[in-house]
Amino acid sequence: GKIFALLCLPSIAASLSLPSSAGSIKIRAISLDVTGTLVATREPVIKSYHDAALWAQLPDPPTQDEMKKGFKIAFRERCLESPCYGGVDSISGREWWRETVARVLHHAKPDVKVSEQDFDRYFRRVYQHFGSPAGYEVLDDAKNLLESKSASDLLLGITSNTPTRHMESVLP
Repeated sequence: GKIFALLCLPSIAASLSLPSSAGSIKIRAISLDVTGTLVATREPVIKSYHDAALWAQLPDPPTQDEMKKGFKIAFRERCLESPCYGGVDSISGREWWRETVARVLHHAKPDVKVSEQDFDRYFRRVYQHFGSPAGYEVLDDAKNLLESKSASDLLLGITSNTPTRHMESVLP
């Protein structure tokens, strides 16, 4: 029969076989998640959203605390309304994030109206930041694994709900 194993990154580099009653079973492939396993945001997401608001010169930009409150509400709403970053509704990830980011601003400061031009500038900044390697860092354990001789014989896969664009632009 086939054996599937969930392994922590530090242990993978040290030993890539599992004991069994018939001896060791060589692991030939592993599948990893992206965010939190291979990469992490370079700074807190809320800080990136706040910095983008300052960069885009939004009128009366939300504070980081207001942005955090707005993000929690907006992200939860969008995940419930349109699961899998819009995949269930057949909308693009970009469309899903555009609506989510608009709601972040609305929930952060409901009384502040942002022009379409200002929002477009802000959204582009946020979306490009999180779609580029500049927004992320490769985690040390992941780097060690990917550079190890043991991993060179493995088929590595990604199993993730991370947006597809990350596969093309962010992965190490």
